[in-house]
Amino acid sequence: MSLLDAWIDRVARNRGYNKAVDNNALLASVLGSGKNQGSNDLLGGNGVDERVAIRSSWVFSNVDVVGKLSAESQLEIKRQKDGGGYVADMDHPFSQLFRRPNPFMSKSYIIRYTSMWLQLRGSAAWLLVPDGTGELAQIWPLPADRIKPIADSKDYISGYRYKPEGYGKQDVILPVENICYFREPSLFSYREGMSKLDALRVAIETDRQASEWNLETFLNDVALRTLISLPPDISRGTFTQVKAEILTQLVDERKRFIIARGGELKAETIGMTHKDLEFLSGREFTREEIDRVFGFPAGFWAKEATEANSRTAMNVVIDMSVWPQLTMIGEEITAQILTRYYEDETIIAEFTDIRRGDKELKLKQNDQRFESMTVNEVRAELGLEPHADKSYGAIPWPLRNDPRSIALFIPVDAIADGTLHIDEIGNSIRDEQAADEPAKNIDEKAIRREWERYKSIAKRRLKAGENASDYSFDSTLLDNRQLQLTRFMLAFATSSDDTDKAFHRHDDLGDRKAVTEQGKQLDEAIAAAIALYVAGQLTANEFEAEIVRLSNQFAGEAAIAGYGDEELPEDVNAELVTLGAANIAAATRLRELVDKQISEGLPTAGGIVGGIINLWTSRPDYVFALALAHNKANPLLTWRRGGTLKPCGDCLDRDGVTKRAAEWLLSGILPQSSALACRGFNCACSFFEENPGA
Repeated sequence: MSLLDAWIDRVARNRGYNKAVDNNALLASVLGSGKNQGSNDLLGGNGVDERVAIRSSWVFSNVDVVGKLSAESQLEIKRQKDGGGYVADMDHPFSQLFRRPNPFMSKSYIIRYTSMWLQLRGSAAWLLVPDGTGELAQIWPLPADRIKPIADSKDYISGYRYKPEGYGKQDVILPVENICYFREPSLFSYREGMSKLDALRVAIETDRQASEWNLETFLNDVALRTLISLPPDISRGTFTQVKAEILTQLVDERKRFIIARGGELKAETIGMTHKDLEFLSGREFTREEIDRVFGFPAGFWAKEATEANSRTAMNVVIDMSVWPQLTMIGEEITAQILTRYYEDETIIAEFTDIRRGDKELKLKQNDQRFESMTVNEVRAELGLEPHADKSYGAIPWPLRNDPRSIALFIPVDAIADGTLHIDEIGNSIRDEQAADEPAKNIDEKAIRREWERYKSIAKRRLKAGENASDYSFDSTLLDNRQLQLTRFMLAFATSSDDTDKAFHRHDDLGDRKAVTEQGKQLDEAIAAAIALYVAGQLTANEFEAEIVRLSNQFAGEAAIAGYGDEELPEDVNAELVTLGAANIAAATRLRELVDKQISEGLPTAGGIVGGIINLWTSRPDYVFALALAHNKANPLLTWRRGGTLKPCGDCLDRDGVTKRAAEWLLSGILPQSSALACRGFNCACSFFEENPGA
């Protein structure tokens, strides 16, 4: 007998349940058995049945959206700090458990399932399964239409009555400590939730009847649509014979026409047209009524809504429906699970805030609040130690990034030796600050989790057909240089595998140099374009267009140089097309980064910008290697390792190896290839052509 079976058996035995079936069957029943009928009649009540309601496209759409938005938020266990406030405890046992609640369900599934029941019935429930030591081991969501609190005048709720599937009238009584019960407030019961469907009974039934009527009309239209007339002077016998022939051809043989002599018969359309049968406009009012109850503003589903209107409507849904529901779920988890199983009053369960408008408002409020504070005062507000340089710590916060203002606060002897130009003083101090801050309380596990969270978001956006690099991932844990380089690489991602490669660490990028003539020229051309943009000689649009033009030009020239002919093979052309599309997004990333460097008074040459340029110039290098491997002359090519300080094992294994171009192509791994352990964009390897032209 498994541990879970034993627990169910013990619960049933302690509650006086006379077990009529084996434990596995009972467990299957408690967990829903996959055959939930979804009927209010199981537990009483005369509201609209959830199964009926979900068949309404309006109801399903709203419930589905709220569930999906709810699953975007992450549940965190937070611990109270000394002096107030809470910090996330990612290693708490419940945090670990909720990442994999049970062997068959993900946390996202459970949140969506719970959200859907709360939307439809106003209540939801989880079965809490402990292990042999009493520690919480598994969480299973229960169908809310099969569970009901048992009122108790002393204990408020003494247990929960669960109606199993297929076991007659025998109920299972589940103890309070093994159920987490969620409910929306009800005017008529402290213990049970109030369903939105009660307010929509007439609207949903009207919508369902309208849909069924529409289907019935199109399938079995009772209206007479066509009248076929025969000459009035034919005999009864001839009429019967002709009628039978027409019915045979039009009905039995399903012909679309019949052939007759002129004047023998005529056909006339007398039924309603499809235009006359349109009924969707008649359902608009019903939809608006349903949307209102579920918290969806009128513009959310409107086909004429603009992007701005849609974004505003989405914010309303999150603020008025999703976030209150997540807040309630988090507080019930705190009260019913954390308090019971972990007996720690310093911890709470909260979902990460997904409200868009609220975040923007908080940032603006912080900016206003920090305006009158010094650097050290802000650092204290953020829980950081005072800056090592007391002079810098005394600088007003709004002036912290202005090197000329910083120079006014720095003692003369700090710059008397002339080693720093006045414009570089601010950069130097900020570099010191950046190096100082992450050194405090570095949590490698938290950093890894943060990267995994960013990767998960990027993959979801890619799967939804969106450009993963358009999402600006903000993090105080991750290195800004690594973050910017990863975001840049996501502009080139077209698959899940590409996304994984974009999150490869970029530690060696400073060592990489362009290996082809085209790559070197692109490096210089991009640097020159940046200089023109910084000097104000190019607008933002002109700058992005110039970057795309240069990238496409040098990649095309690299392809021709490698292949030796302008009639390029299909694989090379496909690579150029992919690169051309990615260059558009990547140019925007570069312009955003340059703008950021300018606004913060940081250099636009070298550093992060230089690393991104290195990434970019690796693209023509790879195109050249790919085209050379396709070269019709099938030359002898020797792999030559580049000058990176930490070459990957793949590059080391191939260094000095000579093969025919076709053999290299067949191997699937080329210099700068993403199939390499260094992911290609960290690579400075190249092909050396032995005896060219021979």
